[in-house]
Amino acid sequence: MLYVENTYGHSISVVDTKSFKVVGTIELDEEKHPDDVAVTKDGKILYCNMTSDGGHSHPLARGDTSYVAAFDTATLKELWRIPIKGHAGHMTISNDNRYLYNTLFDRWFVARVDLQTQEVVEIPVSFNGGHGIRISDDDKRLYVGSILMSKLDLVDLEKHETVKSFLFRDNVRPFHFTKDERTMFVQQSWMHGFHVVDVEANRILRTIALPTLPPETPVIDSYPHTVDHGLEVTPDGKHMVVLASTGNYAAIYSLPDLTLVKTIRLGGVPNWITIDSTGTYAYASNRITDDISVIDLRNFEEIERIKVGRFPQRMCVTD
Repeated sequence: MLYVENTYGHSISVVDTKSFKVVGTIELDEEKHPDDVAVTKDGKILYCNMTSDGGHSHPLARGDTSYVAAFDTATLKELWRIPIKGHAGHMTISNDNRYLYNTLFDRWFVARVDLQTQEVVEIPVSFNGGHGIRISDDDKRLYVGSILMSKLDLVDLEKHETVKSFLFRDNVRPFHFTKDERTMFVQQSWMHGFHVVDVEANRILRTIALPTLPPETPVIDSYPHTVDHGLEVTPDGKHMVVLASTGNYAAIYSLPDLTLVKTIRLGGVPNWITIDSTGTYAYASNRITDDISVIDLRNFEEIERIKVGRFPQRMCVTD
């Protein structure tokens, strides 16, 4: 199943990944909007975080209360809900299904939710503006990016402390790293492309420009200055899918040589990319056209458009 959070639709669309049809909808509170979703490896429990603001609160980063809710994927019924101090952003679930980690836009920490006890623990980072977040395969390291302070922290989850900070010129947007965590790929605000970062040396090795945008492409003149948003490495590590949000396409790169293989036309303003565990299909959320592009990664072409709720953004998929 594919789970799609519809930010302005106040809902989660449930999509059957065999038929590519919407088979269910989870209706959320009208006064809250979802920001991200995560599902356990066995596909039994879905988590969603919700905030009370329709977008980031910059430049006046105010206090906020967000919520994390758990849903039974068999019945789509809510199991529990807990408050989170701060304006929640993206989140990730540990590979052992024990913890859920939430970035916070207006706080200097990550909120870790114990999924057995619902206890919340604050893990400090060196910035506010928390945005992107990923966890290592062994659940020992957390990578957290800032959309305000142009930094990315590597957090030791045993010590609960930042052991390395990566500095950039502009806001850190989606990022991913190779399975050995030696190389990281980072998108930024204002930037049409991505950086290739040597994690151990803590330096940018290359900057890859995506194919040139057409001259009629509108200039992004408001915060958070999103040009490209969405980047994911395939499970076999052989390719990477990068979204050009303002260009309405996906670019496929081979790894490790970073050769452009193909560009694929998508819907309006693609925002997020997720790939199934087999590496067969990638799913891109198109915010303006309210649909999901299904990309067949065996021949690199869009094979389906799935209509979902209003303003779809983050997604998660389970077998």
